[in-house]
Amino acid sequence: MKRCLTKAALVSAVLLLGPAAALAVVIPSSLSITGTVALDTVNSANAVGGALQSGVLTHRSGGVTTHASFAGNPAGLSPSSLAGGLLQTGDGIGVDFALSGAVAGAANSVGLFADYSFHLLNSSAAVTYTVVFRGAFANAVAATGSDAFAQSEIRVRDSGNNEVLFSDYRVDTFYTGPGNNLMVNSPSSTYTVVLTPGAQTSFSALQSLKGGVYSAGDFSAGLKAFVSVDQISPVPEPASAALLGVGLAVLLVALKRRAG
Repeated sequence: MKRCLTKAALVSAVLLLGPAAALAVVIPSSLSITGTVALDTVNSANAVGGALQSGVLTHRSGGVTTHASFAGNPAGLSPSSLAGGLLQTGDGIGVDFALSGAVAGAANSVGLFADYSFHLLNSSAAVTYTVVFRGAFANAVAATGSDAFAQSEIRVRDSGNNEVLFSDYRVDTFYTGPGNNLMVNSPSSTYTVVLTPGAQTSFSALQSLKGGVYSAGDFSAGLKAFVSVDQISPVPEPASAALLGVGLAVLLVALKRRAG
């Protein structure tokens, strides 16, 4: 009876704890990945007409997360950027923007904008690295009344300016065409970079929110985004793999001779 109770207790504990979290993989010293996230202080402006807005920048390095946030006027954000090395899987950068307004008149957020940049360098002479990045985007927009709108988007582009990840949500109660009312996400949530020995590359992203209401009604928009290192796969160059194979063969012959 006691054994049955013990097993039941163990099962309950497992259910409460859930599956074990995946262990982070340390990025090899020959692979350098840096990430910078910054508020665009030139184009981001204070809201008018009673609209509300806020933002949080996030940088995770070695599993340690750093934040910088503002509420209201983005000029109050200090520091306005976060940067540093990404040292293990799960590390990355992100932004959480939110805005809203409700007034029988004119309330709007001129816009919030943030820039992401990543730089990768493979200093190895013999290993190719395949790096998978994951974009996690929680996006939402809403508007009511006869003349209100909200836009929320993030677009990740590679070094050739090709769009590789995105989330684009828009709603407009005045201009009701499909181009102003949509919810579209990239078909994949991952982006893969392959770095041969000695190679380097960069990619970037832009995140933005806008909204306004010009008659009785309201608007809101929110986008929490985080782009992180998801997987690292080292692949030895063919010559290195061949040398390794020769070394293993020599070792095997030596072991056989010693056994004989």
